[in-house]
Amino acid sequence: MCVYIHLLLEDSSDHAEASVLLGSYDKQLEAVENHRLRRQLGAFSPFLTTRKFCDCGTAVGHLARDEDTAPYTEQDMRRMKRKGWTATKIERWKQEKERHWGRDHLQVVAELESWEQLLKALLRSEARIGLLLHEYRGFIAEESFRVQRTVESPADGIDARRLAELELDVVYAWSRRPWAA
Repeated sequence: MCVYIHLLLEDSSDHAEASVLLGSYDKQLEAVENHRLRRQLGAFSPFLTTRKFCDCGTAVGHLARDEDTAPYTEQDMRRMKRKGWTATKIERWKQEKERHWGRDHLQVVAELESWEQLLKALLRSEARIGLLLHEYRGFIAEESFRVQRTVESPADGIDARRLAELELDVVYAWSRRPWAA
């Protein structure tokens, strides 16, 4: 399972110009060929922006995914005890989880601020843009999932804190022009 951030651009927009801008943020514009998703997005076309394999571990939406809470739960501890793990083994596992799970706060802030700057820059040339996060369980082109809702905001609604709270399977759209509520 992998999380991907979809950048949503209007069908009528200049995707070549957006691609150049994304390149300056070390991102790319790769069209998503998922017809089931495309039908749900209306005038938006979905694109992947990552240059990595996926967007797992991204700061975008991490608060909504409870990735900031703890590297393990009490349920994890009970499960390991039931399996017969020793206290020493559990402690080593916890330390390993903490080491890999721990995210440097400055890196989180920097990533969110970079996304904020990118989206604001895109809105200087685009009338309307959006983001959609989804955790894929299979192939991107083949997976079927339902967009839960669309949250429309004016351009000044883009900020790093809000980006950290984005939920999976919700379209977040920002616009320079008035929109129908």
